[in-house]
Amino acid sequence: MQSATRKNSTPQKSAQSANGSPSIATTTAPRRAINGNGGSNGSNGNTPNNGQKGRTVKSSNRVNGASTKNAMIQSANPQAGASFKMTQRITRWLSVITALGVFTVFELGVIVTNTGSQAGCGNDWPLCKGQLFPNLDLSSGTLNTTAHEFIHRIGVPIETVLILAMIVGILLTWRVRLNIPIITGQVTRQKLLRAPLSLLRALGQTYMRARIEIKVFLPAMIGAFFAEAIIGALDVAYPQSAPIKATHFGISLLSFVTILLPAIFVFDENGWDKLRDRGVAQGFRWLTWGLLAFTVVVIYLGAYMLHAGAEAGCLGWPLCNGQVFPGFGGLAGTSFIHRLAAGLLTLGIVALFTQAWRLRAARHDLFWASVAALILVLCQAVAGAIVIFSQFNLFSKVAHSFFVALLVGVLCYMSLHVVPRPRSAREGGPKVTKRILGERRTRVAARA
Repeated sequence: MQSATRKNSTPQKSAQSANGSPSIATTTAPRRAINGNGGSNGSNGNTPNNGQKGRTVKSSNRVNGASTKNAMIQSANPQAGASFKMTQRITRWLSVITALGVFTVFELGVIVTNTGSQAGCGNDWPLCKGQLFPNLDLSSGTLNTTAHEFIHRIGVPIETVLILAMIVGILLTWRVRLNIPIITGQVTRQKLLRAPLSLLRALGQTYMRARIEIKVFLPAMIGAFFAEAIIGALDVAYPQSAPIKATHFGISLLSFVTILLPAIFVFDENGWDKLRDRGVAQGFRWLTWGLLAFTVVVIYLGAYMLHAGAEAGCLGWPLCNGQVFPGFGGLAGTSFIHRLAAGLLTLGIVALFTQAWRLRAARHDLFWASVAALILVLCQAVAGAIVIFSQFNLFSKVAHSFFVALLVGVLCYMSLHVVPRPRSAREGGPKVTKRILGERRTRVAARA
């Protein structure tokens, strides 16, 4: 009789120690126990198989299927979780600085173009008038053409260093997420001497295991930025025609977008990026992509109009020289084609907003992005009108390019978010993380 009483009191003590307060065994929900084979024991969770006493495995870092990747890594290895947070924080700040820097370089290029400072450093590149640091002559209190061009050029090497650092930061963040060390074993002098080579090898391995977005973003960042620098150098050494200059402006904008998207990605990966798993209609997807492509065409027409000297082809707004349709010939026709394309783009953005309004409950990422696109396209239209009314004031031109660049960035963001995430992301993260967690659970079960 006493033996039976002692056996019945065992579940009560287990329940009390687990919950921190007294409980009754008959009314408390049974808890699952893990046996020596890693499985659960019995229906009541307390009586083990083969007549052995059951044990309840306690784990403060238990990870369920709905946990995020950060929690998975931290539960598998607390030190890896802390290292991941620190690396991610540094990479995010670096991404913000890099995106702002390349946008500044882009706007400085707009100032150089609209002030006629392309030849401010002569035909020399990368030197300026044959000097590393030319005489800027700021005694007049204003920046001359040499100062405009030199300040624009000096931002390129600084931004190059930031871009390379951003790429390294993104890959290191992903490597820490995978819980893969760069140097294994004891740190020796030989390993420190081989550290640069080991770092390059580690970054290459991480790149091959990264998500498809990272595999696309990183080469695009390098390619677009250096393509912009090369075409800019050729434009200085060998003055090109208006189409080549317009292409230079387009590549400069592409360079900004290829850095803006990864900067958003490092913030958005565990946020609105998950909403991409909720599919959208094929028509909405093609509408977004089509508007992005058409926006690039409108921008090219505007840049071509500027470099072809047709900026003043249409005086007055919204009419062109007092006419609704001045024709497509001459300078007025070139300016009118740009205005007509900009008007069609505005109507397309309005249509995109009305379609995204219907998705606002399930896809608020696309809805708020469409709101931003609508605001930006209206702002750039107003800025374009101010350019005419202010007789081509420099500030109004810079503001016009400012809104256009942000509009392209928003449309690129929407073009990415209408595409579902890769299967590896939808299944809960990198396979290495799953393997680590599986090994940890096996060890816990074996100790039990």
